[in-house]
Amino acid sequence: MRLLKYILILLLFCNCDFKSALDYVIEAEELADNGKYYESNELLNKAIEKDPQFIGAYINKGANFADLGQHKKAIQVYQKALFLDTKNTMLLFNLGNNYQKIEDYTTALDYYNKAFKTKGGDKFYMDWNKEFDFVDVGQHFDIKGEEIYFQRGITYLELDSVNQAFSDLNNSLRRNYEVAASLYYIGILYLKTYQDDLGCENLRKSASLGYEHARITLKEYCN
Repeated sequence: MRLLKYILILLLFCNCDFKSALDYVIEAEELADNGKYYESNELLNKAIEKDPQFIGAYINKGANFADLGQHKKAIQVYQKALFLDTKNTMLLFNLGNNYQKIEDYTTALDYYNKAFKTKGGDKFYMDWNKEFDFVDVGQHFDIKGEEIYFQRGITYLELDSVNQAFSDLNNSLRRNYEVAASLYYIGILYLKTYQDDLGCENLRKSASLGYEHARITLKEYCN
């Protein structure tokens, strides 16, 4: 028997897996893009088995759970990944988002602050200038400062920390991030502090940009 035939027969009966962790993550992302989150996570589990240090696989798996509304499972995944990289901006930010979703605002705030700390602090932070791909091995997972400001501002609002919420949401607005939503939450803050004219003015601006929550709140408070 020729050597090539012998090798082919061995491969036929061998339960060999020649895919890399990166191959599985790429396939998993395609499934997630089509809303097949459970199937995507099955492949991401295989990626993690292949390479337990692959941060991107954990991030995508957590994101799938978050998209399914399973925020506690997302938190569990991100906490495991955090043992591998305690200064990963995206991991910390995603943890903040998921704690916010389960209304644990104090813990969410802690993770947003930690995310800013990895970038040099919220006053002197630095955003990276390149686009980032989750599946790149060993790369820095950055989140832009305005994204953290926006989510942290909402969290401060929920904690009734009015001045901090104003500051963060105005920072988000100045950077043209989530303009309609930022205007809406700023309007809510003005209403909370009995500045109805300013509140309704911001709500009108938000509604004019198509933000539905602003339109509903306008009807209720600004007739």
